[in-house]
Amino acid sequence: MIVLTGFSAIGVVSSDPSGRPPKVLRKRSNPSETGQSDLIPTAAVHRRGWRSLGVAGFKPVPTRRSHRRGIVSPTYDPKMGLVLRSVVSFAMIVLATVPMRPGVDESSDGQQANRLLNESSPYLQLHAHNPVNWFPWGEEAFAKARRENKPIFLSVGYSTCYWCHVMEREVFSDPVIARQMNEGFVSIKVDREERPDIDEIFMAATQLLTGRGGWPNSVFLTPELKPFFAGTYFPPADRGQLPGFPKVLKRLQEAWQQRPEVIEARATELADSLRRVLSAVERPSNLDWEEVPAKAAEQLQSQYDAVWGGFGQAPKFPMPSSLSLLWHQAELGDQESRKIVVQTLEKMGQGAIYDQLSGGFHRYTLDREWRVPHFEKMLYDNAQLAELTAVVASATGEPELARLARGTFEFVLEQMRLDNGAFKSAIDAETRGVEGAYYVWTRGQVQRRWGRLGIGNWPLSSVSSLSRT
Repeated sequence: MIVLTGFSAIGVVSSDPSGRPPKVLRKRSNPSETGQSDLIPTAAVHRRGWRSLGVAGFKPVPTRRSHRRGIVSPTYDPKMGLVLRSVVSFAMIVLATVPMRPGVDESSDGQQANRLLNESSPYLQLHAHNPVNWFPWGEEAFAKARRENKPIFLSVGYSTCYWCHVMEREVFSDPVIARQMNEGFVSIKVDREERPDIDEIFMAATQLLTGRGGWPNSVFLTPELKPFFAGTYFPPADRGQLPGFPKVLKRLQEAWQQRPEVIEARATELADSLRRVLSAVERPSNLDWEEVPAKAAEQLQSQYDAVWGGFGQAPKFPMPSSLSLLWHQAELGDQESRKIVVQTLEKMGQGAIYDQLSGGFHRYTLDREWRVPHFEKMLYDNAQLAELTAVVASATGEPELARLARGTFEFVLEQMRLDNGAFKSAIDAETRGVEGAYYVWTRGQVQRRWGRLGIGNWPLSSVSSLSRT
């Protein structure tokens, strides 16, 4: 396959028939949406048999509410009116004794909507018509778990997370799996962009349990909110090394019923470890705050990839805030920081993390060389990188950096700005249910297109920004 990212900038016909900017996708060899996370050390809990399981879903089910209009009789009988009022009053008394599920609606096709229908988060609303009895984060769910002595299944995701959408389609929309969830667990959905505080805590728990993290973050908790098992994406059935979600649910429910003391002990141990990790903020009293930027720059310099730019190994993120800090030091005379910023921006601009056709930067790449991107585009990345590349281009006079700056600003203004002047927070990694479909071309498609343009045999091997699989 060939990664070109974007179409319209060179007049190539867009694969999106609407002509709108893409709903983006990512190409991954591993379905775990991994982030850089060196803040949370792996604890001893990680080595006690808890496996790293796995990232997640979306396909809203179209529904419409049923609004029945009353039928007015052309004639009115007072006696019949009295009878009807009596019947209605009796029915209301009976209904008042029936336990209702607050926040549950029903569409005209009989499909129920769960409590997420009343939430303001678009991500939560995408799950409103799952057969899963979802709760938002809150006391109602906690009280139900305590009252029924059921473990809690916590699923944390966000609207542009491709594997969150996949898990929604494959798992949470399955009536059989949903029944298993509803019978054995209290299920809670959280939007990490709406509740970053909850996301931080339980992502740390997942990293402690598995040694890795990602979204969707799937965490199982005691009714006291102590995590005891975690993973990320679970398929609907066993797939390679990943256990199917029904199997995970079955085994955890059996363990909860048969060995509750073991789960409680491990949950308590993890909660203690998690508390230490989240509270371990070192605040030395003798720190010279004027030296902090220089010390931070030294640490970043020690992590620098001198061959391909950026920091660390795969997956590799652009890390614009770190580059901005280094450029601040460069303006104070730090030549090493200056070299790192310039080289990193140039290497990213030559790679597939930068959209060579439509402009803008993708969220990260799966490889060290910036060649295999996760195609999601984030506003916070592009806003910072646009400013940084413009500043560095002005200071260095490098035309390549000026190209990147112009392309990024144009992308944000053309594809991320809404009609009312606000901006989209992100463009996701999915087109018609396929990851990367808007951006990825086959070699044959490229050759045929270039032939129709009269360019002839396009030298694919000479273009470093293309990625082949």
